[in-house]
Amino acid sequence: MLLFVTIMKNLKVRAVRRDNGEKTDISRVFLVEQVKGMLDKIQQNLFDVAKQKRDACIEVVKTWDEFVKPVFC
Repeated sequence: MLLFVTIMKNLKVRAVRRDNGEKTDISRVFLVEQVKGMLDKIQQNLFDVAKQKRDACIEVVKTWDEFVKPVFC
């Protein structure tokens, strides 16, 4: 989970998410709360993407022949 932060002249911070490139300007007053929320969203997004990729690779087999054929062919 990476987040780039740039301090701007008008007491705002620009945060850029590395997982999707989304840019957000955040007031320095609310910085801690909003960055915590962004990090939670990044973590959830990375988890969801990894789970989708994992689930796409799972194949349920019900017989021994269905299992053996891909393994030994």
